Amino acid sequence: MATIAPINLIEIIDGRFRKKARIVGSAITVEEIVNMHLRNGISIDALAEDYDLNHAQIHAALAYYYTHKEDIDAGIQQSEQLLEENAVPLTSLIEKAKGRG
Repeated sequence: MATIAPINLIEIIDGRFRKKARIVGSAITVEEIVNMHLRNGISIDALAEDYDLNHAQIHAALAYYYTHKEDIDAGIQQSEQLLEENAVPLTSLIEKAKGRG
């Protein structure tokens, strides 16, 4: 009988609005890895170097994403919607900085 080997590189934390998966020992979430690597094309080597991660951590985040793709995509969409709803127009920030707002 085969034994399943756990890979303990991802942990689940309580986020501000919902639970999130992140790389153990890091503040980097699976959503951030997805956004940087899959959506913006940042290479795994660059992620490893820029965020002091190793390839196993990044690949674990991607494996977790593909295993939980529907939930994580919904979370990303929810985050983007919250950002849109709470966005402040740049012109109003400029006016406020100039003392007119």
